[in-house]
Amino acid sequence: MSQAFTSEVNIDNMFITTLQPRGTEKDCGFVSGYCILGTGPISSLLSSITDLLGMRSNAYSEKAKEAERTALAMMKYEALQRGANAVYGVRISLTEATSGKGMLMVSVSGSAMIVG
Repeated sequence: MSQAFTSEVNIDNMFITTLQPRGTEKDCGFVSGYCILGTGPISSLLSSITDLLGMRSNAYSEKAKEAERTALAMMKYEALQRGANAVYGVRISLTEATSGKGMLMVSVSGSAMIVG
């Protein structure tokens, strides 16, 4: 997680969920976060070998998880800036950002809410 997101406030305790709000929360607006992460030539080589053998690529899995953590932190930080203490309706998307050039993009979005 990037130091820029954690230096001012602690975002670890923010509640996030894929569920939609029930209507008793105060809406603080749409929030999002993203991370574009290069996989590097060694990760690409290792993943090519595991793809050829039909195995799981731990090299890409770890990179994707790192990008997801960073994107979620960015979204939580934006929600906190709006005064929210929760994010509902969260969606996470993993995409290859550069047509075979080894860049992964994780984007997250949701509705920032104040839950009583």
